[in-house]
Amino acid sequence: MEIEYEKVMVAVFTENKIERRKYFNLFALMLKDKILTQIYTRDNAQFETDKFLFKFLPKNMSARGHKAHYVLNLTQNVDFEREFARPITTIHDYLKRDEKWYELFEGLE
Repeated sequence: MEIEYEKVMVAVFTENKIERRKYFNLFALMLKDKILTQIYTRDNAQFETDKFLFKFLPKNMSARGHKAHYVLNLTQNVDFEREFARPITTIHDYLKRDEKWYELFEGLE
């Protein structure tokens, strides 16, 4: 049985909560016309477009339970990248086999 994903999940790791707010605002401005829902609270920063779900996480906050097809590590911390800021390979591989998302992988093989 193949898993089908309605949205591509993107985790964006930042250095701290101040940086999280800066990057949240930047991405929200870039995707302004496409945002369907937007949440920004002390513990949760995310927004959705028709195809993507972006979650913004400061690196000192637990990432446990946050699955992602793609991870953007904006911390510039090599150790953090190696140990924590990784997409979950299984769901990334399912996404690669889903015809709905072929554009993401065009020209990569």
